[in-house]
Amino acid sequence: MLPLLLPGARGRDVTEMKRRLREWFGRHPPAIDFAESPVYGSAAVDAVKEFQRRNGLLDDGKVGRDTWGALRHEAETALAPAKQVPPA
Repeated sequence: MLPLLLPGARGRDVTEMKRRLREWFGRHPPAIDFAESPVYGSAAVDAVKEFQRRNGLLDDGKVGRDTWGALRHEAETALAPAKQVPPA
């Protein structure tokens, strides 16, 4: 089950969210800078809100099911193996 992350949250789930967010911004500049820490602070909240806006989500800064889904979908899409197309 995906955790609901609210501003001020701490721990491994915050670290995972920040890692995925940093990867996403690396592929979709401009990036928003935030600290490499297990704390969901104000700069990371701003980054989440920007991610949510760019992905058509409610920009409330809460990392719930929809935001996790968008972060995880992006990672799965980026890492999906290429399909081989037979020659014509």
